[in-house]
Amino acid sequence: MQWTEAEVALVPLGVRFAAVRIPAAIMHAAIGSEERDAVADVARDIFRGPVMAGLRSLGLTYWALVPWRASVYWPALPDTPYLGKGAYLSVPTIDRTELPGPHWIAPPRYAYDLCSLERLFDVGMRGSHILERDARTRR
Repeated sequence: MQWTEAEVALVPLGVRFAAVRIPAAIMHAAIGSEERDAVADVARDIFRGPVMAGLRSLGLTYWALVPWRASVYWPALPDTPYLGKGAYLSVPTIDRTELPGPHWIAPPRYAYDLCSLERLFDVGMRGSHILERDARTRR
C-alpha cells in the first residue's frame, strides 16, 4: 500500500535482504567519478546487484542491497555500515529512478538479485583509502 500511495515503502531489513550504506564521497572516490552512469555501471558490473540513492542530512548516499545473514562478518568500516535485523530502509518502486527521494541507480533485475559483500567491501576500502590519502596530501 505504501508503494501505491507514496512510491516508497519502509521495509524491514534482515528478513530477505540487508543493505550496506555508502556515502557518496567514498563511492565517488573509489570509482573516480561522480557521474550517475558510472555508479550504475559499477553497481551492475562490479557489485552485480541493485543500488539505491537518496539524500540524507550529510548529502547523497547510496544503499547496496546485499544478502542477509544472521551472523555476517563485516570488518570495521564505520562509514559503510552493514544494516540488518532491526534496521529499516525506504525502498522506492522499481520504476523510480530519479530524485526527489529514494530512487534506483541500478534496480533489481530478478528476485533475490543482491550485491556481493566482498566486492562492496573492496570498493569501500578503496574509496576510504583514497579519501584519507587526499586529506593527508592537503595538510
